[in-house]
Amino acid sequence: MGHEDLDDALAAFRHEHPSGVYSARRTIDALLDVWALAAAVDRTAAHPFEAELVALVERETVTARELADCIGLVETALAPLTR
Repeated sequence: MGHEDLDDALAAFRHEHPSGVYSARRTIDALLDVWALAAAVDRTAAHPFEAELVALVERETVTARELADCIGLVETALAPLTR
């Protein structure tokens, strides 16, 4: 598993959560899958997912905007690795 797998997973996650509000419980498993890919590529890149996962444990819902922001932070962390 590499950077391309992670890019595909991030795109798929965005596609599956385009807008609206989602159940935190139903989102956690999918987020864990993407976190595992990010951690395999670079542990630092996985940190935004870790923070989001911790926050979701105590919440009922999460917005698509929050998820998109989290993915944006991961992509920013990964950017230096693709140069």
